Amino acid sequence: MNFSRIAIFAVSLLFGTVVLAQNTIKVMSYNLLNFNNYPSYCTTENNPHQAKAGYLATIVANQQPDILCCCEVGGKNPNLAYSISYILGNSLNVNGVTRWASAAASGNTYLNNALFYDKKKLKLVAQTKLDTDIREINIYKLKHLVSGDTLKVAIVHLKAGTESAAQRAGESQVLMNYLMNQGNNDNFIVCGDFNVYGASEQAFQNFVHPSYMPVAFYDPVNQMGEWNNNWNYSEYHTQSTWSGQGNDCFSGGGMDDRFDWILMSGSIINGTKGITYNQNSYWAVGQDGNRFNGAINSPANNTLPSNVIQALHDMSDHLPVMLLSRLRRIFRLLWLIRFPMNFSLGFGLKFRAKLLLMCILCLERLSLRILCRYLMMKFSPTIFRIFRPECTLLNSNRKE
Repeated sequence: MNFSRIAIFAVSLLFGTVVLAQNTIKVMSYNLLNFNNYPSYCTTENNPHQAKAGYLATIVANQQPDILCCCEVGGKNPNLAYSISYILGNSLNVNGVTRWASAAASGNTYLNNALFYDKKKLKLVAQTKLDTDIREINIYKLKHLVSGDTLKVAIVHLKAGTESAAQRAGESQVLMNYLMNQGNNDNFIVCGDFNVYGASEQAFQNFVHPSYMPVAFYDPVNQMGEWNNNWNYSEYHTQSTWSGQGNDCFSGGGMDDRFDWILMSGSIINGTKGITYNQNSYWAVGQDGNRFNGAINSPANNTLPSNVIQALHDMSDHLPVMLLSRLRRIFRLLWLIRFPMNFSLGFGLKFRAKLLLMCILCLERLSLRILCRYLMMKFSPTIFRIFRPECTLLNSNRKE
């Protein structure tokens, strides 16, 4: 193998690895438990936000999400803006990391939602809010910088308590009414702390069986049932990370509720709009299924390093939930980058150098349409026919 082939192979491998990393979006939803909010029962002694920022940094560094959806970020503005900035500077953009940005602060209570995202992979295109009787529902539109695919994220924090089922139903219906007016929920996820005790609750039914089914959401693991204090769903319980009585701020009682969620639209479940759920990626982080009515850290939990398990215990009485989604168009581009080696024996170095340059330019966010046009103009019809299915795919479903 001559030097030119070795060089092309090395660069193709390098950029193929970059594309593979860009091919996924990892979403985390997390109730931060009164972050920088200090009611009488959550104090600077039993729930200091300075310490919590360190716990969150440990968890995020271990799990590496691309989108972080948070509930219970404390304070009305300007305190909310301070809390978001504090998380950015002390939990996310730390130890040399600079990739994190946040949506604008928006909230009308002392406990609000916040969104953080990887600005090197995603761009925040728009955000809006829906008012309910309790607190805002926040909606964000994010665009993938390479593929151009858009993902919409709604963060909800429904009213807690067994006596508040009717209020939860009213809150969830606000979101569904909005989506019905929009006409679809393509590439849409709804995440947050639902505080529901079972699938029969009307608040949850509003999400999964709305009156207009094209805007229905789906549980990625399809575990419908009555989750509260039910051992059969112990693998999916997210609250409480503390056993016994907890403390005045943290709920106790161990893991026996599935309060925290990421639901997704049918287009993501079925992969019809460019973004597809990665099967078996949904996880209540740190949950091994052996925590029923027990703490997350005792007995020993071997799902993650011990310092991460301890951080999950000390950060919140909720576990974060995570899932992974794939972007179809970027995956197809990976095959394209391998082209120079696959066909190197049949074409000259000049051709292969041009094709490799196109791939690099595409990775630098050149339009995928331009890539296909370049193939048509510069290379023979025989070569373009090889790529015709790919170019047809790249030019389909481009509406946001």
